[in-house]
Amino acid sequence: MANNRTAAHKKRHDMLVKLGCAVEGAFHAGRITVHHCFTGLGRRKDHDKTIGLCWEHHLGATGIDGKRMGKRVWESLFGTEEQLLEKVNRRLEHAGQD
Repeated sequence: MANNRTAAHKKRHDMLVKLGCAVEGAFHAGRITVHHCFTGLGRRKDHDKTIGLCWEHHLGATGIDGKRMGKRVWESLFGTEEQLLEKVNRRLEHAGQD
């Protein structure tokens, strides 16, 4: 798949890193990675539907893409992708007003 990230997508990515992990109360140290929401069943990555996650919540033992727990279990613990995306988008809107 070609990388179709625009300058706006790069700006969003940079802002996600600054906001930190989307999981409420996440205190895991380390770098923030970008998680593309709603990519199951062969769906294409949408760079507008992204959230920032610490490595642990993205790929670690408690990660949504870590292959150690299913997506349903992860969402029952930390919130659905829809909920987290809405929360992140509100935070990004607020950050843009500063």
